Amino acid sequence: MKTKIISALAITAILFSCATKTVPTPPVTPQVSNEEQNQKGKVIAEMKYEQPKANSKVETSKKFEIGKDIYQNNCAKCHDLYAAKDFKKEEWSPILVKMQGKAKLDDTQMELISSYIYAQL
Repeated sequence: MKTKIISALAITAILFSCATKTVPTPPVTPQVSNEEQNQKGKVIAEMKYEQPKANSKVETSKKFEIGKDIYQNNCAKCHDLYAAKDFKKEEWSPILVKMQGKAKLDDTQMELISSYIYAQL
């Protein structure tokens, strides 16, 4: 009787050890081509900072304040903040495009951040 039980356990162990193992696959993240990143960078670079009109100073300053808050609260989560003058406008554009996806920011938030940064250049 003991030999039958031991034999059954040995056969079961062999069968389970030979079973195919499933390895979890990492989640697929959408890849953005360099061409798409460059196109977004060009669009942001083409955004021109306009001097605020006399009657919209309060509204513009609020937008800059919101852009500053978004920049400080989102970007500082992952790395030290850069001063706006650390890079030229042409250098900021691709950086902002790349970071938009990583920080999961929408276009409106990116416009506010861009305006805040470009106003300091």
